This record gives sequence, C-alpha cells and structure tokens, in this order.
Amino acid sequence: LAIFQKFSATLVFIKATGVRFSFIFAANIVICEGGSNRISCPTGYIINVLHAFYGRTDGTTYGMSPPIYRDHQCTATGSSNIINDVCDGQQYCSLSANNQVFGDPCPGTYKYIKVEYKCTIPFVKVICEHSTGTINCGTGKRIGVLDAFYGRSNRLTCPSRSILTTSCSAPNSFNQIRSSCHGNQACTLSANNGVYGDPCVGTYKYIKVKYVCYLSVVVCEGRRRSIRCPTNHVISIHTAYYGRTDSSTCPSRAIRSSRCKSRSSFRRIHNTCHGKQRCAITATNTVFGNPCNGTYKYIKMSYVCY
Repeated sequence: LAIFQKFSATLVFIKATGVRFSFIFAANIVICEGGSNRISCPTGYIINVLHAFYGRTDGTTYGMSPPIYRDHQCTATGSSNIINDVCDGQQYCSLSANNQVFGDPCPGTYKYIKVEYKCTIPFVKVICEHSTGTINCGTGKRIGVLDAFYGRSNRLTCPSRSILTTSCSAPNSFNQIRSSCHGNQACTLSANNGVYGDPCVGTYKYIKVKYVCYLSVVVCEGRRRSIRCPTNHVISIHTAYYGRTDSSTCPSRAIRSSRCKSRSSFRRIHNTCHGKQRCAITATNTVFGNPCNGTYKYIKMSYVCY
C-alpha cells in the first residue's frame, strides 16, 4: 500500500492578542496507517499539541483506491493522550500510525493520525534551590505547563561551586509541578528537597518550568457565551470539556460528582469554534449529553487567538 503524508504550516505573530506567546509556527500533519513521520520545530521552539487523534473522521482524507473504510467517524480512545505524551513540550518527536500503538477503533477502515500543533517560544521560569517563585498569567488566562523539572541540566543556570553533576532530575518533579500550576491563573513553587527529594546529593539544584498562558472561558450550565478573536486572528482550542472537575467552578448545591466529562464535548466544541474568528457555545445536556445526572455542570475551555 502506498503511504501518504500531508504537512502544512504557516508562521504567524500574535503579540496583539494579549496571550503570552512571542511567535507561533502553526501546522498540521496527517500520517496514513502503516506510515510514520516526524514533527519538528525550529531551535528554540517546542511542540504544543492542539488536537490529535488516530482513526478517521471523514471519507476524503487520503482514502485508498478502491476506498477501504467502513466507518467515517472513529477515533482510538486514548490516542490524543498518547500523542500528547510523545510530542507535547518537545522540540521534535516521531509518530507511527498503526493499530499496535493505538488499538483498532474501526476494523476494516483505513485510518490515519492527524495532529494540529504549534511551534511556540515558551516562557521560562527558573527558581534556584532554597528559593520560592511565582508564575502568574494574569486575569482571564491559565498556565499551560509544557516542560518542568527539579534538578540540574547545565552549569550556567543558578551558578554555584556545589555542582557535582549537570544531569539530574527528580523523577516525579514534572508531575508535581504540573499538578501545582497547570490550568491555574497563578502558582507558587518552592525549590527544595523536602518537596521533590534529592536527585543529586551535593549538587545545587533549581526548578525550571517552560510554560505558556492560555485564554480561559467558563460557561455555567444553561448559559451561552460568545468568543471572539481580534480581526485577522482565529480561535485555536487547547482544551475543552463539558462536565465538572471541581466544586468551586460554577458553585451549586447540586453537585453529586466532581469527576465527569462528556466524551463528545471536546469534539463538538472544537467543531464549533476551532479556526473561526468568533463562535458561540451553549452549556446544555441537549448539546453534549448528560455525563453526570443531578450535577450542575459547565463548559471549561482554554484557547489562543492566532
């Protein structure tokens, strides 16, 4: 079988939007089943995955002759997370489009990987050992942690005479930092062994966080919200869901569950808003289904205008 790949990209400048990026290299790639390809960003940029899946969502994207697809609407469960884990926050990554990696969401259908991503120049926060630092994206924005560690990777950052190694990182530090900061407007971090453990005894360490700031919108159940980007810019969705993941957003007495999301909500919101200058979203069970009966829900979405 022939293997096809598709790649397109544009370089855009979005300083005027107020979102904390300098330049964004926006692109998308399609890798047909059985093929592999590499995503790469220029030096100094990292990959920020916007939307990704393995499956098929139409009857035209690199179909075979004769057509080999029984299902035009199938995506492998977890494929977005797998692609994010491999590529998000990296300068480059390699992907293979096959059922061994993602499972087979629709037997008998010729599938593909599709990734929409941006190459971004992230903001960097460094906190030297025994110090505390704050990351703050400002009102109406949320932190997106792309990469983070507690340890040491060179001699220049937080210089000291106590450097026995330049290659150490606390094993769980990324997850801890992400848990503290990701999705929040601001967070405070303390660079010390009591929090992360000591990955290299005798070496002066630091926290290093690469992050971006996303615009954020919340629409409580039963309400409608319009989203608009400046002229000549369009919406690029990073995360979106309808459901509930905490008890503080859209507070209510009707909260039986704080761990529910509509499975179709990202796709529906993406189809409504992504790539458009403006859109309107309505937070109702009629649109998204009811992922948790008896619970007052909301739409939560993060995005940039590019």
